[in-house]
Amino acid sequence: MIQEGEVRNHLSGLHRREGSSSSLAAFIQNRGVFSGPQTAISQFLSISYKIFVRGILWGRRGSGPLFSMFLAVTLLVLPGAYALEDPGKELKEVGLSTVNGTELDLTLEFVDEDGIRAPLREFLSSEKPNILIPAYYDCPRLCGLLLTGVTELLNTLTLTLGEDYRVVTVSFNPQDGPESAKRIASEFRGKLVFDATKANEGEWRFLSGDEENIVPLMKSLGFHYKEDEGEFAHVAAIFLLSPQGMISQHLAGINFPYRDVRLALVEASQGKIGTLLDRALLFCYRFDDLQGKYTWAAFGFVRTGAGMTLLALVLFFGFLRKRESPPSK
Repeated sequence: MIQEGEVRNHLSGLHRREGSSSSLAAFIQNRGVFSGPQTAISQFLSISYKIFVRGILWGRRGSGPLFSMFLAVTLLVLPGAYALEDPGKELKEVGLSTVNGTELDLTLEFVDEDGIRAPLREFLSSEKPNILIPAYYDCPRLCGLLLTGVTELLNTLTLTLGEDYRVVTVSFNPQDGPESAKRIASEFRGKLVFDATKANEGEWRFLSGDEENIVPLMKSLGFHYKEDEGEFAHVAAIFLLSPQGMISQHLAGINFPYRDVRLALVEASQGKIGTLLDRALLFCYRFDDLQGKYTWAAFGFVRTGAGMTLLALVLFFGFLRKRESPPSK
């Protein structure tokens, strides 16, 4: 039996949620994968839920007909609300459809935090792999979490920023400019631990651009976002690029495992960085698109083991043959 005090406490709990009118909306907004304005359907569901609970209270007070009326209206209007706005529509328009191997258009022009306008190729390294990060600089939540995750990653990697790879953040908001880029650059470059990474902060660039250049770049990345009332619904991801500007790998989320990023950078470098062990591990690990990370590949391990066994046998039989050969006169 639902007690009136329990219902009132639950309703007051909904109002205390930060920036959200329902626990469901709060759950979606705080997952750290999807960011965007609250949809009208979630607002409607929240209001309908409150009316339903209020109706329970009225029913307990003898206002059964009034409760029945509110319940009937809610059930009649709800299908129409779904017809007007599919709750999954925004999610369908936002996400990733990245195709590894896609070559980016390096002639697209952007502006860096110092106001210098140049083709994308001038900001990317042509000698080492690049990490490209789509974000926008006035993002209220997710982009900050993403850039914080990248900062923690850079402080963890034993590969050296500047020597082994370069990082480029590109805003997909055409309203961003050099001033906002410089503000964000100062904030997150300041979090780099130089003693740990020996990082050159100039190797982490922050770019902005106009819609004519932003849209084709994001389309090539397979990075889909949607503007709504000055904010953007979007996902969080980083892209590993080869020195030629080809998408080698992409990782979704805001926290990135050290091993996965290191292997992805070694793979993107086409053998130019990393150790012999890193390159050997790439034979035993393969990136799993479903899990979004590098996983143990049994076939790769067997192939590597078979190759080493074959080499050992060749050396062994060569040694035996040399021992059995009669001494030359």
